Amino acid sequence: MKKTSKLLFGAIIVGILLAIYVYTMGYLILSVINNAKELAPEVKLSNEFIMVLTTVSGLVSALVISELTTTRIVGETSATRLLQEDASNIKKSAAHYLTYIYIWIWIIIGAGAFIVGVLLYPEMSGTLKDSGTTWFGLLVAIGYSYFGIQPKG
Repeated sequence: MKKTSKLLFGAIIVGILLAIYVYTMGYLILSVINNAKELAPEVKLSNEFIMVLTTVSGLVSALVISELTTTRIVGETSATRLLQEDASNIKKSAAHYLTYIYIWIWIIIGAGAFIVGVLLYPEMSGTLKDSGTTWFGLLVAIGYSYFGIQPKG
């Protein structure tokens, strides 16, 4: 029962972080697109908004990095490792799918930040451009780790 409570509490915290990440990054991406359509100047954000966006983005990215760099067995995730051996298949499946939904949301939002903030409208928001560039760098690093690519030498 103790592990289940820990997993549930962790899932709630992670879910809140993901919701804030999706909201802040989505808001910024849409603001940049709307300003670009109207030929408006750079998107202005408060310092507090930027602080929340960058902090939560870093935390969400850290969770994804942790998951993808430590997962070696197909079908096993950090969440499924926390479950007890006798946990039902429904709990194991839920933990498995929720982990991958989380990762896919990070990929989709990050790709949006990269495409809109770096490739299409780099002059519209320095924050979005930095977020997109950082996401792309993390994606490359995760790819190297996940696929076990080692530099020669």
